[in-house]
Amino acid sequence: MKKTIKIVLPLLIVGLLLSVQFAQATYGVSVGDEFIYDCVSSELNVTLGTNSGGGTGYTVDGQHFAEGTSVTVNVTSISSSVYYDIIAGGYTEADSCSSFGFLLGAIFMIVWPMLIMTSYYDPADWNQTEADAAPGMLLAPFIDNDTSLFDSFKDLADDVQSGSAVSTDTIGDVILNATYTDTATEFYFESYLGGTMNMNDSGTIIVGDVEHHFQFAFTKATGVMLGMRIEGNIDGTSNGTILKMDYDIHTEQDGYNLPGYSFGGGWTWPFPAFGIIATFGALGTIAVLVVRRRK
Repeated sequence: MKKTIKIVLPLLIVGLLLSVQFAQATYGVSVGDEFIYDCVSSELNVTLGTNSGGGTGYTVDGQHFAEGTSVTVNVTSISSSVYYDIIAGGYTEADSCSSFGFLLGAIFMIVWPMLIMTSYYDPADWNQTEADAAPGMLLAPFIDNDTSLFDSFKDLADDVQSGSAVSTDTIGDVILNATYTDTATEFYFESYLGGTMNMNDSGTIIVGDVEHHFQFAFTKATGVMLGMRIEGNIDGTSNGTILKMDYDIHTEQDGYNLPGYSFGGGWTWPFPAFGIIATFGALGTIAVLVVRRRK
């Protein structure tokens, strides 16, 4: 694991994971419940030296679907996780999610540029097929409706604002901001990572100006996802080789609109693309994630 990740992630993990009591999950959905999610955007771009690639959209059961299309999520069973089918254009793919998986995924989404910059920096490792693949639909549809999960993100935002959540002493001139809105019906969280990162790992010097947004919103009574988005850009070098990325992966429940950003400015980047899965990933049997591409 890269040294920058060692600095940042443990502090977030301690602040979030230890604050949640993972007893038997209580989900607010039932078998047979259906929800429609719109792929508002799904694009991820990269230029690394003379290499470039581009990916848009998502796949269901190996079939590609474009931005602007929708999927139906149908709950099939409930235990410690929620199991569901993702349905689009007559194709079906099974998946599952849990509060624990979502929590881990959210941690990675908050500091996502650090993971990417320390993983995709060597032109010798370039894979054009991977670069041109669809990034996916960001989707974590069901979490436990226990309020302690939302309380953890409240605490994280408060710690970030007080400056106690993360150390940036060795990664350059960066800021981390976070905020939330907690109403009777909805919980919304937003984080922003921005500035200039300067990382040195085993002789590889990665420098980049970064702007990264992460948002999510859930219905509190049911734990059903309302919307989720990551958007940002990286403009830098890796051992003197040009490294540029931009990405916008945005999913909303039909009829819902995520609010505008509280932090950071607007931007446009014309660089070509890199199809890294925008994913919360899986640890063991814990899966929270996107309608993902098949390799």
